[in-house]
Amino acid sequence: MIQKHVSVYFDSNEIIALAEYYAGKGRINMSEQAIDYGMTLYPDNLDILLYKCHNLTARGKLSEAHVLLDSIPDQNDREVTLMRARVLLGEQEKKQAEDILTGLYSQEQDIDTLLDIADLYMDANLNKEAYNWLLKAYAIDPDDTDVLESFIDYHFSFGDFQKATVFLNKLLDKNPYELEHWLDLTKAYLQLGNIEKATEAIDFALTIDNQSTEALELKGHCLMYQGKYEETCQLFSRIEQMVTDKSRIRRILLNCYLVCMDFQKALTYCNLLIQEQGLLNTELSDFFQKRAKCYLFLDNIEQCKSDIETSLLYNEQNDESYLTKGEMLLSIEKKAEAEQAFSEAQKYTFDSGETTLRIARAYFQWNYLEEALQTYTYVEQNFPEKMENDYYFMAFCYYVLGEEKKMFKYLVKGAVNYPATLTSNLGIPSSETEQEFLKLAETISKQIQEGSIDPTPYI
Repeated sequence: MIQKHVSVYFDSNEIIALAEYYAGKGRINMSEQAIDYGMTLYPDNLDILLYKCHNLTARGKLSEAHVLLDSIPDQNDREVTLMRARVLLGEQEKKQAEDILTGLYSQEQDIDTLLDIADLYMDANLNKEAYNWLLKAYAIDPDDTDVLESFIDYHFSFGDFQKATVFLNKLLDKNPYELEHWLDLTKAYLQLGNIEKATEAIDFALTIDNQSTEALELKGHCLMYQGKYEETCQLFSRIEQMVTDKSRIRRILLNCYLVCMDFQKALTYCNLLIQEQGLLNTELSDFFQKRAKCYLFLDNIEQCKSDIETSLLYNEQNDESYLTKGEMLLSIEKKAEAEQAFSEAQKYTFDSGETTLRIARAYFQWNYLEEALQTYTYVEQNFPEKMENDYYFMAFCYYVLGEEKKMFKYLVKGAVNYPATLTSNLGIPSSETEQEFLKLAETISKQIQEGSIDPTPYI
């Protein structure tokens, strides 16, 4: 547009495309600047004026949107009528908007008009009104592709992903090689937690286009949900090489490497992300906290301390930074100071149960087993829904401390509630002790499966 006092001219369609590009990237100010510049070039262009009205409405500047709409010469234009209804809905003037839209449909009784009206109501978060107009379109032609796609948009918008799969499968019956529908079906199944169906859908999508970065990314999320983090890392590393904007993929890779405990690779991605331009302070705080965690497990305590301090400079209420600080202090046997850090984490957390569980795991990780048990017991009593993944860790604490009855109780709870924990490394320094415990846990799990142990009294 204008750089270094040199004007660059676009036609009206290019102005709209540029505004949409910036909006799609979340750069709303740049999108609005593009439209404002377009208005200086084409002050009477209807599409640019309507786009400006849309922006004003989205920002709640409804009186300004009204003034701009009133300035448009052709007040009977279909798109002007729809925009006026949009503004009225933004003002909560539902009756006036309904009268305008009903009048429009009386003049243009076709499916496109019905779907446009339904879309307006969806944007206004008025699900009942949107659904009523969609039903009218469905009654005219239940097999129309646009109608089916609008129902999918509706069910995605209002969170009914099960019904979305019904309409997606109808579309796929009509055109089984439409990539976008397979991608949407994958997203719906992921939302439903049906990883098997999601994996089937995305695998079919990849047979259609095995170079689609969106399909590959969804495949990565399927792998992640299955706990296949190493495969996830490999796949997202491939995607990173394929895309121009690498930031979001690098964030996913950072978190994957942290879960895999590959702290050297996680450190690499922390460094790349910290160097990005235009980061918010909260984002910088998050990346420095994650880098501090990497340094902690790479035995660089001084750099870990420095990054925690930097993280808290950017956001003094970052609960994750206080948790990492607590872990770092446990690692150098400063338990009292660690407790103070954990207390700060609790002060700023949005999920007290999850944070308390994280504190218990920190004590467990650094072999403070009595403190871990005390904290786990508090979680079990106050946040029992958080505990299913950690019963084995409680059992291990009791095993090391020689309390066999309590150990047995939590071995049974672990076997019933989260048997998959047995396949993972408990992370205790004494590997020999861990192996003995795992053998015992496997024996009890097998006896429960065979029926020789009744788990009822323990759960």
